[in-house]
Amino acid sequence: FYTNLQYDIQYGVANANALNQIYNCAAVWWKQGEADYTNGTTYAAYLSAFNSLNAAYSTTATSYSGQANTVPVITYQCTVTGSSPATVGQAQWAASIANANVIVACPIYMLPHLSFGNPHLTSVGYDALGGYFAVAHKRSVIDGVKFMPLAPLATNPTIRQANMVQIKFQVPALP
Repeated sequence: FYTNLQYDIQYGVANANALNQIYNCAAVWWKQGEADYTNGTTYAAYLSAFNSLNAAYSTTATSYSGQANTVPVITYQCTVTGSSPATVGQAQWAASIANANVIVACPIYMLPHLSFGNPHLTSVGYDALGGYFAVAHKRSVIDGVKFMPLAPLATNPTIRQANMVQIKFQVPALP
């Protein structure tokens, strides 16, 4: 994938130069991680590889195009399949918390999947995912404010009473 990205950026720069235009890689939309569950990739291994790839994107884009801005990576949180621990999804979320250039558009557990246990979405699910990515892209890249999806606040404890659980959420905007 990275080799293809390098080629795409070089191709974009060459075409922009031929048209006397400027090339800028605004963002990379990263939709990957399902196979890592199957392969047993650990949290630490995924996080390290993801962070390295993210740094490489920005380095490649800025060195080939001369652009000054870094390249944000917009991703999602993968769905856990079977009895796998949520290593990849947790690593994707951790990367977004630690790095201003990593944006999680949404988790995908709530989107329609091909079948139970299948990590891939239906066409309707991918259509909805595209909408989430578009919102994250617009808010982060165009508006310049890092998008944060609806998420539980780690600093607020969960309150459990009998058959009730109360969780406080970071809400990007009130409904």
